[in-house]
Amino acid sequence: AVFYDLRQPVSSQISNWLSSFVSLKTIILFVEDSKTLNHYTQEWPTAEILYSKPADRLLPTWQTIIARLKQRQNYLIDNKAKELELSKNQASIDKITQELEDSFLKTFDLAYTDQITGLPNRPALLQFLDSLLSPNSSNTQKNALLLLHIRNLANIRSSVRFETGNQILRTLVDRLQNNLSRDAFLSLYREDQFGIVLPTEDILTTVKELISILEKPVEANCIEYILSCWAGIAVAPDDANETEALIQGSEIALRAAREAGHEKVHLFSTEDRQRLHYRIKVETELLKPQITDEMYLVYQPIVDAISQKIRFLEVLIRWQSPTLGNVPPSLFIPIAEKLGVIIPLTNWILKETTKVIGLLPPDVKLSVNISPIHLLSPTLSDDLIYLLNQGKTNPSRYKIEITEGVFIDDSNEAIERIRSLKKSGFSIALDDFGVGFSGLSYLGSLPIDSIKIDRSFLLEYPSSDKSRALVDSILALTHVFALDSIAEGVEEQAQLESLRQHGCSMIQGYLLYQPLKEKSMLELFQNISIN
Repeated sequence: AVFYDLRQPVSSQISNWLSSFVSLKTIILFVEDSKTLNHYTQEWPTAEILYSKPADRLLPTWQTIIARLKQRQNYLIDNKAKELELSKNQASIDKITQELEDSFLKTFDLAYTDQITGLPNRPALLQFLDSLLSPNSSNTQKNALLLLHIRNLANIRSSVRFETGNQILRTLVDRLQNNLSRDAFLSLYREDQFGIVLPTEDILTTVKELISILEKPVEANCIEYILSCWAGIAVAPDDANETEALIQGSEIALRAAREAGHEKVHLFSTEDRQRLHYRIKVETELLKPQITDEMYLVYQPIVDAISQKIRFLEVLIRWQSPTLGNVPPSLFIPIAEKLGVIIPLTNWILKETTKVIGLLPPDVKLSVNISPIHLLSPTLSDDLIYLLNQGKTNPSRYKIEITEGVFIDDSNEAIERIRSLKKSGFSIALDDFGVGFSGLSYLGSLPIDSIKIDRSFLLEYPSSDKSRALVDSILALTHVFALDSIAEGVEEQAQLESLRQHGCSMIQGYLLYQPLKEKSMLELFQNISIN
């Protein structure tokens, strides 16, 4: 059976959902007027209708599925079958015994309801979707399943008092309930995710408005908390006509929104599923023991902006997979970080470079990227020194490139690691400066030698006034702090000329050199030496 509160208006979808239970199970409803009572008595003659007067104690709202009984007349309470004599169309809610409330209702309330918010939980959402997408359903309209992830909610709740965390969660629930339409089905899908079924009309506008409302500061115990959201949307029946497939589509879309970073809302597409399948294949391949056998290094020269003499070679990893083909570094490097294989990959890179560096001119250094995960390793400096000692190579021949994102989570620890690297003899470059995180607050305290201007800043440089102002400001900043500047992604002569005029130290880009395999790189230096 299903307990259901009909003393508040319900949509046709909810009514149809209830109808799907009539053939198999008893429905016990709570109504407050004879007109509603007569309507459902005629529509569902097999249902047990409990007549509840307005003065009676309210049970949870329609969103809370309290119970499903296994038998029409026998109600299982603590594994004991007890008959509850009900007179059809006349029984009052008061005749539900205290034992039934304390035992049966509590048991099934826990199964289908989140105890903090009173919202339906994940099993309740799945049951609702099953009925909505059933071939026997009379529903003919399109419906969207929205998975709404509150990015930092779980971390906040784990770092504050239990009741404070609950207060924050309830505030978010109140905001959603006050701004969702009556046709929407709201549930708590996970501890930091809401599952919402709603009409598809203006779905993107609706979801963006919900996110805007949820991202307003939440006050709890006189402290303001700032939250951010991502949303994944799949539409039935366009994307799926079964519950499992619709859930999967929404989760894939949510993952795409998270990975995009700047994109808070993502609509599912078949391409998303294909990308996910490809990503899973990449993950599987990266975990193979001898994966570096499929990888090789390329070297891109970094030249002096004035003399165009090669001063550094940035070491870049490439992957030519027998099964996947050429896998872009922009794809497999973040996956390697997630899987925890980025450190052994970096160690392999360093080991390979020790075989090459002795063949280079003594005034040319190698520039190697270190991931944030690797940088925060307590033994990083010792590990790198050990690898270089094995190859009889001096750390002074290396520049370590780090991204400024490492300072977001633990800036003090990151700075200590950088100081340790600097003390060991490495030079340090700050990569992707100004991308996603402002480093101005700590720039003066970092023991770095150079700043790399990200290629994204040069896309419209120098033709765009905004791009020119931004790049020129970064260059001016490097002069103040007595740092070298490296502009990467230089592809046009006009970019080179403007960068020179504003004091850029070094240039990297296809205008001068593309990444070269080891043989081509060594031939380049031979030709330079001859000339």
